[in-house]
Amino acid sequence: MAISTVEIHIIGNVPSSPLFNHINSWRKTALIFTSVLFLVAAIWFMGNTEISHL
Repeated sequence: MAISTVEIHIIGNVPSSPLFNHINSWRKTALIFTSVLFLVAAIWFMGNTEISHL
């Protein structure tokens, strides 16, 4: 459990600060991060439904 929490912070928090500073508009940044979130959720959902059919 602790390892997954560390992985989430490394994958999510580390690249988000430089990306947020690179993009000057907070609205563009929020749109990009929200789009990535929905994309990853869709990929996870498709993978999860494939596993449940096995």
